[in-house]
Amino acid sequence: MARPCPADRRRGLPEPYAQWARDGKLLRFPFRDRQALWPVVQRPHAPRWGPVPGIEPLVAAAAKLRPEQISNYIEAVLIDWSHEFEDEPTVRIALELPVGQARQFGFLTAKEQHASMAKPARRPCGPWKRSSTPSGTTTRTT
Repeated sequence: MARPCPADRRRGLPEPYAQWARDGKLLRFPFRDRQALWPVVQRPHAPRWGPVPGIEPLVAAAAKLRPEQISNYIEAVLIDWSHEFEDEPTVRIALELPVGQARQFGFLTAKEQHASMAKPARRPCGPWKRSSTPSGTTTRTT
């Protein structure tokens, strides 16, 4: 988590944050008119925020970057690059198109279009009523 520090660029960082930044335990970078520190975690005792144990190699690599590159670096570090999509649950995604357009786009065959148009229209959630016309267009009324 990047956290803006209460000090602005002119006054510097308060202790112990300044020492942690000098020791390479926190990455210090400009954010608007303040300094941000990354990564920090909440702690049960004072100071309330502190460095992540063992993060020094990542901070050292980021210290060589230009300030405008740091947010991209942080994002790249936070992405789980070893994620396996096979472990994802199957999600059904529905594309709501009038059947005429679905046929025109090649999503339906002529037989599927006619069968779909012959079915009674589904009622969507909420106060809307849906009706289909012979051309396959859909209208919604309240």
